[in-house]
Amino acid sequence: MIREGGNHKRSFEEGRSGLTDELTFPVIPRNQLADEPIILEGIIKGETHHPLGVIDLRVTMGRAGRNKTVLMEFAIIKCHSPYNVIIGRTRIRSLGAVGSTIHSMIKFSTNQGIVAVETTREALWECKQLERVQGS
Repeated sequence: MIREGGNHKRSFEEGRSGLTDELTFPVIPRNQLADEPIILEGIIKGETHHPLGVIDLRVTMGRAGRNKTVLMEFAIIKCHSPYNVIIGRTRIRSLGAVGSTIHSMIKFSTNQGIVAVETTREALWECKQLERVQGS
């Protein structure tokens, strides 16, 4: 396991900044409910070190001026996939994010306010195309 910067303890308050803002999602009519994955784009920086297996990388989600960077642990798996990275519930939680599959988005608080990151139609279409190609 690769860790950057050794062990650092953060105060409880430092890790909870911005969590007092209310996260809400818009109402969606029943006939417009979606059952699609949440596909998001983020900036992932870091180097791969040997032995391969697990690596920690800094992940930035959001947009310029409203984003959050957290250190996430990734398992390195050699396989064909339409996805570059799959982020599970515990990593979404490390962002302090709330996901809504119905809305195909996540929301999280930053020091600059609440950020909503949505799945684009283009990203969803691209992943479906890659799944079809790899499935045949």
